[in-house]
Amino acid sequence: MPVCIAGMHRSGTSMVTRLLHDCSLYLGSSDDLLPASRNNREGFWENRRFLEINDGMLNELGSGWDCPPPEPIDWTAERFAPFRREAQSLLATFANREPWGWKDPRNCLTLPF
Repeated sequence: MPVCIAGMHRSGTSMVTRLLHDCSLYLGSSDDLLPASRNNREGFWENRRFLEINDGMLNELGSGWDCPPPEPIDWTAERFAPFRREAQSLLATFANREPWGWKDPRNCLTLPF
């Protein structure tokens, strides 16, 4: 079963995700993980591929991580078909990698997708 770490920015999600990763939670290829920055020296522990899908969907709605879309959203709409294909392709890379998960604060807005 996948683990999704979702919480608002600067709420401790990077710390929790790192601890889970240290306990064998697979987050994807290390090449796909966002690098640390001066704002988060220990690392974000976010897989850029999940982030790109979430950002793409939010952009499609004319919103972003800091500007939530209006409700309700029909996540099954055809406009999200390219994102579904991309998500299915990404999830296939996690096959047979139990336990696995991802962290992206944007999932607070997109998790119903």
